[in-house]
Amino acid sequence: LDIEAADGIADESPSPQAMAAQQHAAALLQRAVSELSLPLKQVMVLALEGLGAGEIAGVLGIGESTAAVRLHRGKAIVRARLGGQHG
Repeated sequence: LDIEAADGIADESPSPQAMAAQQHAAALLQRAVSELSLPLKQVMVLALEGLGAGEIAGVLGIGESTAAVRLHRGKAIVRARLGGQHG
């Protein structure tokens, strides 16, 4: 093992400050989503898990267009609520 070569390898782990900022942002997002109405909250939670509108529609037993509209509305509300809260 070449210690001098290892010194040139960048540490890819986030700094404590970056981790704290990420945790803070996640907490703000979680709070904003939790304040949504149940139909919007359901869609947003599934979207945050990585599901698309079609998959969300299947899970919730609603039309894909309904899921897409709820997702759009949920995102707009969350963006508005978070707008004055970053940084």
